Amino acid sequence: MRLEILAAAILAALPAQSSAATLIVSLTGTILTETAPGTQPAPIQVGDQLHLRAEIDTSLVEPYDSTGTTVASFYHHGYFGILHDVYSWRPIDEIHDGYEGGDVIAPALLFRDKKVVGIIGHLVPLTFAPNLRSFGSDPNFTLGNEQGLYGNDYAGPAFEGQWNFATSSAAVPEPATWAMLILGFAGLGAAVRKRLSSQITTAIG
Repeated sequence: MRLEILAAAILAALPAQSSAATLIVSLTGTILTETAPGTQPAPIQVGDQLHLRAEIDTSLVEPYDSTGTTVASFYHHGYFGILHDVYSWRPIDEIHDGYEGGDVIAPALLFRDKKVVGIIGHLVPLTFAPNLRSFGSDPNFTLGNEQGLYGNDYAGPAFEGQWNFATSSAAVPEPATWAMLILGFAGLGAAVRKRLSSQITTAIG
């Protein structure tokens, strides 16, 4: 009975969620070649992957051009992170303090047809990590060793890689998916409570 009440409450809340939907973004890139040896070793090599994850309020996504491409900036809002086994890059690492030419505030992602079609930005961590530069709709990216730039002390090898836009995803989870997840957890909780109650009854008896 409680599950039916919970389901009704979830369904009643779903329209409210649609007005503040969250776009879930996933993208992977692969390091393809080493372009410079560097003066210090670094725990990074050809074949390593970068994983971009982002969560964006759909109200922050804006039109970009006449082809149906949209853009979302991360400098002042939105979750955005690019992860390597050792390194990570965040919006705060943007060297131009939010501006990468034109009207786009970088770092930013470009979308079309539920796919990522571009990344704009030059991310320079303040620690021993390579500079990451992406070129809009160009799938190629670079990991640089411009030591001293923006206070960065990375002096390891430099690399080039490529984002796999074709396998990216950028979509709002269906309301039914949220409902099923919540009901699943509720059902699990009910089963656990029933089992505990049965165990207590047996112990008392």
